[in-house]
Amino acid sequence: MGWSEWDALGSVLGGVFSGLAFAATLFLLVREVRIRRRTDLDEQARQARPVVAAVEQESYPLAAAFRTMDLTVAVRNYSELPVFNLVVRLEEFGSGQDGFEVVRPGEQVTAELRLNRKEGVPNTFSSRTTGPTLYFMDANGRHWVRRGLGAPDRVLVDAVSAARPLTRFRPEDLQPE
Repeated sequence: MGWSEWDALGSVLGGVFSGLAFAATLFLLVREVRIRRRTDLDEQARQARPVVAAVEQESYPLAAAFRTMDLTVAVRNYSELPVFNLVVRLEEFGSGQDGFEVVRPGEQVTAELRLNRKEGVPNTFSSRTTGPTLYFMDANGRHWVRRGLGAPDRVLVDAVSAARPLTRFRPEDLQPE
């Protein structure tokens, strides 16, 4: 093999290894972007994760014809910042919601829901395993939905928490003058 063949082989191998290096760099770049995006989403959800809800009390009608259910849902904000425009629903079982303008850090609020069931009569087991749905806005203005015990999902369009719920009157809000 002469010098011209070695020179051609070197050029071909150089091109192949340059292509492999480019592909590896592109792969690492895409991987890094995905990791950073996941980290950013995790950081954004840091305040939304500690907002939790649980069904405390349920009352059922004696006759199935009424198709209503009254629920008391406790919502606690375990985060270090307040959440705003909280709306509590139990969507799996029909219509009905309750709302709060502000839930302060460490505060627990009680939502009272009257659900008009579409079909049949719900039972205790199903409402407690499904869990309530929470819609709220965090302190940074991001809107979230949390269905039952699942992780919170960020809402980018048509957020229920974008509209301020009706102001609730609670005796603890009264301050003596």
